[in-house]
Order: sequence, then C-alpha cells, then structure tokens
Amino acid sequence: MDRQYWIRSNTASIVCAMLLTLALIPACGTAQTSLGDIISQQGLDKAVGLWAATTDDGQRVLLSYQWELDRHIVMVHFRMDTLAYRSMILYQAGENKVIEVGGDNRGTVVKGTWDVSGGKAVLKSQRTDPNGQTSSMGMTLSMRDDDSLTMAFYAIDGDELVGDPWVTLQFKRQTMPARM
Repeated sequence: MDRQYWIRSNTASIVCAMLLTLALIPACGTAQTSLGDIISQQGLDKAVGLWAATTDDGQRVLLSYQWELDRHIVMVHFRMDTLAYRSMILYQAGENKVIEVGGDNRGTVVKGTWDVSGGKAVLKSQRTDPNGQTSSMGMTLSMRDDDSLTMAFYAIDGDELVGDPWVTLQFKRQTMPARM
C-alpha cells in the first residue's frame, strides 16, 4: 500500500484520535469538585441523616438529608402534618454555587442557593405557588453537636436575611427508617 495514500485516507481518523487524546488528558489529571467535598470542607456532613422536631403547637416535623449519586446530590425530605416537600441539592460547577430545587405536595416549586456564613449553612430561596405567586425566604441550618440541628426561617430583603427568625425548629437525630 502506498504510504501517501494511507495517510490521505486516514487523516480524519488520525485527527479525531489526537483530539480525543487531548480532550481526555485534562480530565484524567484533575478531580472535579463534588457536593460531598464542599459539604465536608465546611464541616456540615454531619447534617446528613434523619431528624425530628416538634413545633410550638405540638406538630411533629421530620427532615432527612440523604446522599445520592456518589455524594454529588443530597436528597431532602421534609414532612410536617399534611405538608410534604422533596428537593435535591447539588453543586453547579459552571457557576460555582450550590443550588436546591424542589417542590411540595401543594404544587409549590422552590429554587434557591446555599452558602455558608458564620458557621451556618444559609439557603436563600424563591417559592412559586400553583397560582404563579412568588415569595422569597431565607433559612439557616446549624449544628450544636452531632445529634442536634437547628433550622431557622427568615424574611429576605434583597439578598439579606432580615431580623429575627419567624420560626426556629430544634431537631434531634433519629434512626433512619427504611423509607420516609
């Protein structure tokens, strides 16, 4: 076989192989940051698990944070009386932020971003109800010890939490059931 003919007829394959090799080299040499890495660096990985609280009027509140997909996603399950909420928290690498997207059994959709401030995880979210009405809400999450978690809800003005929390819940760690 003529060498020149071989090179001409296989040029596209050679170029594709070279481009593929160049594309894979950086992926092999660097590790992608995961949500698990971020949460561990902030010391908040102890929040993963099942939690229970009781409101001032005696309602039981269940909350769970569960790892999914090799610590790239945290699934959130929240239940209080007839309200049930599910969401997922994930790291959006392109924008370098941690986001939460979820919804409840009443048709409300929640989208928000997480940050850490003063040793607390801070969620700033926007809620859209089934009628299209929107509202903003802030929430902080902090741990006193491995078995005590505090969740506080705030009004938001612009991008800041405002005043004192309008609700604070004190959660205690629970044994994880088969299904919540």
